[in-house]
Amino acid sequence: MTEPSLSRTQQIALLAGNSVCDVLDERQKKHLAWRRRLYGEINPETSAPTFFLHTLYANGSYIKMFHIKTLVTQWFLHCYIHSCQETYRRVTRSRPQYVYSGCVIPRKKSLQAGGLVADIHLISEGLSETTIVHEVIHAAAYLSRILSDKAILELIKPYAVMPAMFAKREELQCRNVELIVKQIAMALRALGISVVPLAEADVFN
Repeated sequence: MTEPSLSRTQQIALLAGNSVCDVLDERQKKHLAWRRRLYGEINPETSAPTFFLHTLYANGSYIKMFHIKTLVTQWFLHCYIHSCQETYRRVTRSRPQYVYSGCVIPRKKSLQAGGLVADIHLISEGLSETTIVHEVIHAAAYLSRILSDKAILELIKPYAVMPAMFAKREELQCRNVELIVKQIAMALRALGISVVPLAEADVFN
């Protein structure tokens, strides 16, 4: 028997603030009590939730997630938004003695030629624009490193003509940063998550 999952309608209802008891059916409630977590229904094309809610935990905490496009059409990212340090550490297997604001986890397998390239993990509490840009630079740099010279040459044509290959990779990285940050900002706005502006953010956090 497959695990029950949260439908798109249920994800919307939970993120709108409705009670878990009112939203879940009996099978889902039993599963949540037993396994201590319940996953959202996913889009088969992107492996992202049909409406942002990736995981609901029995203690009421959430992990939200969304799909992110890159300029390299065959590669994409997933962005996870954790409601607290506890869920972040559980998923990323981070050490409890440290306080984190985000990270990037590469997902590309050795023979993989497209698909999920990396996960970006962010914590919503105290999230700043600085943290978002910091982690996106890591993700975009990783993507630029794994691409072949031939792929870089093809992708960079519409933007600029630069003699050095490293400069072409840097330009692609910067273009990806712009695209990815924009998508994260739009998703956070849709989720009602406020972000500390760049000018007010702690540069070392």
